Amino acid sequence: MNKERKVCMQAKGLTKVYGFGRTRTVAVDNVDLTLYEGEVVSIVGESGSGKTTISKLLLGLTNLTEGEIY
Repeated sequence: MNKERKVCMQAKGLTKVYGFGRTRTVAVDNVDLTLYEGEVVSIVGESGSGKTTISKLLLGLTNLTEGEIY
């Protein structure tokens, strides 16, 4: 059976930078992802790798520095 997967969210070039100048911290750098309807997704990584920041960006709880979510 060939089920067509429906995209429910897509992100291209997600980037989040906190601060500026010498205190600039790149929390997320050029991340692309596609989420499909009915799919269970887990974001895993080391402490400080940007998991929470990606989640906040996808939920609209913080503003993108660059990129698009649709």
